[in-house]
Amino acid sequence: MAKPTETVDIEMAYHSFDSFTEGKAQSRLEIGDLNCGGSLFGGPVRGYCGELPDTPLEFGTDTETGFLIDPRTYALDSETEIFRASISAELTNNFSISYQFANIQGETFSAGITDRSPLTGTDLTPFGIPAFLNAFTVLPVGGFDYDSHELRAEYTADNGVYAMFGVYSSDGEDRDTGQTGYYAPLYTDNLDPITEDSLDPDSRNNNITITEATALFGRVAVPLMDDKLVLAVEGRYTDETKKQNITYIDESTADDYEDSYFTPRFTADYSINKNQLVYFSAAQGVKSGGLNPEISGGLEDSEKVYQADENTTYEIGSKNTILDGDLRINAAVYYIDWTELQVSQAAINGGFFTTSIVGNLGSATSKGLEMDVTYALTDAITVNAGLALNNAKYDDGTISQRLARAAICDDIVCAANGDIGGNSLPRSSDTQWNIGAQYDGEFNDNLEYFVRADLTGQSEQYMSEANITTLPARTLLNLRGGVTGENWSAELWVKNATDEVYVSNAFYIPSAFFVSIVPTWGNQRRIGVSAEYRF
Repeated sequence: MAKPTETVDIEMAYHSFDSFTEGKAQSRLEIGDLNCGGSLFGGPVRGYCGELPDTPLEFGTDTETGFLIDPRTYALDSETEIFRASISAELTNNFSISYQFANIQGETFSAGITDRSPLTGTDLTPFGIPAFLNAFTVLPVGGFDYDSHELRAEYTADNGVYAMFGVYSSDGEDRDTGQTGYYAPLYTDNLDPITEDSLDPDSRNNNITITEATALFGRVAVPLMDDKLVLAVEGRYTDETKKQNITYIDESTADDYEDSYFTPRFTADYSINKNQLVYFSAAQGVKSGGLNPEISGGLEDSEKVYQADENTTYEIGSKNTILDGDLRINAAVYYIDWTELQVSQAAINGGFFTTSIVGNLGSATSKGLEMDVTYALTDAITVNAGLALNNAKYDDGTISQRLARAAICDDIVCAANGDIGGNSLPRSSDTQWNIGAQYDGEFNDNLEYFVRADLTGQSEQYMSEANITTLPARTLLNLRGGVTGENWSAELWVKNATDEVYVSNAFYIPSAFFVSIVPTWGNQRRIGVSAEYRF
């Protein structure tokens, strides 16, 4: 940071991250393990009803196998660099301008196993490979490099009226050079992790996506009623272009995606007194659309592009500080209306080793309540609690084409035509809660300490829009303790202190060729130390 004059500030920051992450424990359920729903041509059922098993099972049985992890696989090996520079100038007491530049670039490599078990491998004879081999999906592999620029001007009038206007632009590229189907010997003495040199140059992707975006944005806030009421309106207009050049096993294609959208927001804040505030907000949001990568079987025209995911959100809330600042109570209710929800799905012409693509599912509505309380029992002891209630449902008439094409349902456990109207959104708990307590003290005037415990919980979740498979409810305990000196601090932390074993998520891809459910287990007990020194 530099301050060449009293009215000019210059800041620069550089961050470098080098990360290697092992994959989480996982297993697989597939046709032969499934227990309900529809079938194709009188074959086995293709749905799974009930809670996902809390341990891996032997194929087609209830026999527990334990976790088998291939040492050659890992979640992600990445290097990322971020550079940011900004300059701001206060031209008058009321008017200022600022400019910010940022660059982010990095390289990634991931090698995930496709086998159900690394000991038995995958039967590749149906794909013209006369052997059982270990199969891997080596994605994502590649890199990215993005620049962004932002220029804004801000004005605050003597009567408190605030106005801001800005312009933003960004451009960059993503490179995908992974390999969907990579095979290795079933039994081998070489168990070194898969690297760039392991891959077959003739079977790798060569996809480049170039993204360019420009935006105009602004905000105006007006204080009224002796500054008790503040009304604000803001908006952002974005124009975006994505260009994709793909080479997939000697086949080259090029596609473009263009979109523009306006996202407004209105807020009203009313201060009952200096310790109590009520507010209202209404906003529209957009999750950008894009292009799907090519596959060996070819994408249908309707699959090449996925549309923007849009939402409209309303929220009313209150923030309160009472009992001389010892008690804080915040509460809010919200309503969200989604359209064109983006989901992962199998391509119509995809095979066993085809990665998922993105599609648009339909519309949904979510409404709920959030509340948190913090109370200082004494100067040293603070307790807190939070509760979130959420009711997220698909709108009537919403159809899941992927469920219908894959014959997951049989009109008994769910609708065979893919009608999911009224079903709950997947991976969304109806109830989440937390309670915590902290004790603060000091050894002397220059050395403070704290100990803290947090208990968090959530209700069960549905794995998919079919609402026939559930992820279990869970309760986790986290502990922390630390000391702080004049310019340093150190912490000891324990996450999942009771060493709970639980399924935290599940990757689900239904298609006419296969049905795959890949449960992923959450991290068990982890213990670590964090330290910080301030210059």
